[in-house]
Amino acid sequence: MTIEEWDPARIAPATGPAIGGTSRYRLEYRRRDEWTLILLSDDLGTMTAGQGNACRDGVYGSIAVGGAFRPTSRDPALCNGVPRWIRPGMACCYSWPKTVAKGLITYTSPGERVVFDAATGLPLTYEAGPVGGAVRHRTTYRLEQWLGCPAPCP
Repeated sequence: MTIEEWDPARIAPATGPAIGGTSRYRLEYRRRDEWTLILLSDDLGTMTAGQGNACRDGVYGSIAVGGAFRPTSRDPALCNGVPRWIRPGMACCYSWPKTVAKGLITYTSPGERVVFDAATGLPLTYEAGPVGGAVRHRTTYRLEQWLGCPAPCP
């Protein structure tokens, strides 16, 4: 899965106007406690491509540019699924209004909206911004491969 995050004001220098930009990540997800999230690119060059975060059998840590995993915590809450709305059922406990239409499940609240694919349960879009105003953050999810259940499925 590729995750693209856009903000109109990623950098807000004291001497000038805010600068918008996009960063792209690659998510390799096997289960809630076994995943890798690596930075692919950063339009502004403020982050280094190749670094990221991961969980290895329930141990949370960072990924160096060369791919080395450095464990930083055994706290199970850090490995309870990937942030950015990937965690199964993440929107279930919010009292946001829910709309189901054309294979999409949309949750909205004042200033936020998240859309899931009804077939896979995976997120498609997350947006945040003031009610009635411009979007201040957008995250787009693209699924390149769905591993699903290998044949024969149990």
